[in-house]
Amino acid sequence: MKSKKSSVAINSKLICLVLGIFLCLHSAHASVSVKFSVDLSKLVSQSQFNPTSDRVYIRGTFNSWGITTPMTLESNSVYSTTILLTENSYNEYKFFINTSGSDNGGYERDFPVAQSGNRRLSVTVNNLVLPTVFFNDADMVLGKTTAHFNFYYTSQDDPIIDDFSKRLENNVQRVLSSLECTIPQKTDIYIYKDLQHLHSATGFYESADWSTGSKKKKKLITLLSPVKFDYNASVEVLVHEFIHIANAWKTTTTLTNWINEGVATYYARQYAGKQDISDLIAAQGSKRTLQQIENDFSVGGYPYSYTIAYFIAKKHGEHALANFVGNMDYTALGYTDKIAFQTAWQQFLDVYTNTQTKVNVKFSVDMSALIQSGYFNPNTNHVYLRGSFNSWAQSNQMIRETGSVFSITIPLLQYSLYNYKFWS
Repeated sequence: MKSKKSSVAINSKLICLVLGIFLCLHSAHASVSVKFSVDLSKLVSQSQFNPTSDRVYIRGTFNSWGITTPMTLESNSVYSTTILLTENSYNEYKFFINTSGSDNGGYERDFPVAQSGNRRLSVTVNNLVLPTVFFNDADMVLGKTTAHFNFYYTSQDDPIIDDFSKRLENNVQRVLSSLECTIPQKTDIYIYKDLQHLHSATGFYESADWSTGSKKKKKLITLLSPVKFDYNASVEVLVHEFIHIANAWKTTTTLTNWINEGVATYYARQYAGKQDISDLIAAQGSKRTLQQIENDFSVGGYPYSYTIAYFIAKKHGEHALANFVGNMDYTALGYTDKIAFQTAWQQFLDVYTNTQTKVNVKFSVDMSALIQSGYFNPNTNHVYLRGSFNSWAQSNQMIRETGSVFSITIPLLQYSLYNYKFWS
């Protein structure tokens, strides 16, 4: 016969077990609410949707693609619904209209951002209110085609698209020549009007604010509108993502993140300075290994990757860098394996971060155009080299070398980036 004490102990264990099972089940089925909204105004104006008789639904993996989740008119042809989704889940969906004779059977068309063609959404543990999108993303139209690109964007970007596309085209030949590759088809570029629509389109609505562009395989770039972003930085992001496209066409293997991002930052000229790398090493107590960068790119991944591509280009040449992108063959660079390559790169970082070694750099400028137009007299006027290396001071006067060419040689810190201009 069991004692009262042992019965209490057993009952306590049973209660704990039941409670534990309940908590596990509750945790496994915890949900977040997500509000979806779609604008049907373009369909209404084209007589493809009758708001008095037709209905719109959201259909997806969360409701087995059934017609069980109708959407409600909010205002001005915008329909919404709020549904519960499982925490930390991946979902695909489309909006659907029951209008008789609708294109694609009532479903939205396929979207290029997702492999399946569906809209997609990864949720974490936060309730979300997604931005209102047009049915079929009808505000994203083919607005411009260039030699290498098809641009899709909203009317917001009409004023800047000509210059913006020209800036990208100006970088194409430089990138393709450097990587020694060709791209046999045009790349589609989708420019979203704000960060919320960009992140919603990619399916990762809770992405960080710095996530302003991405590429998909060999054919698609998504980007935040430069109207909503620093214009020059937006060009850099676009060039960066185009380099990823070029990498994808060039390589015959799966690129690690440090060479893929390293080449993109190197050729997009997204410089990582001496102090950036020195601070990373000091904060971590040592240089990161290649495997550590692969495992956790969030810790200095971009600046470290830049130095890797820079190291290959400066040590072995840009032809070798292009070949390495193609096959990631360490022996072609002269290293027995990945570890030997890593050792050489880490040794290079000691030189890269050195703030003592200087090299002589000669600058020359031809003043003939100004002389001929009467704006510069070589006998009485002077020309100076001013830049970040001398606090933009008028301290480095250039000497007339021959004819109308003026030159100066100054010592500058090795592996450093400087801004400068000639001034007369």
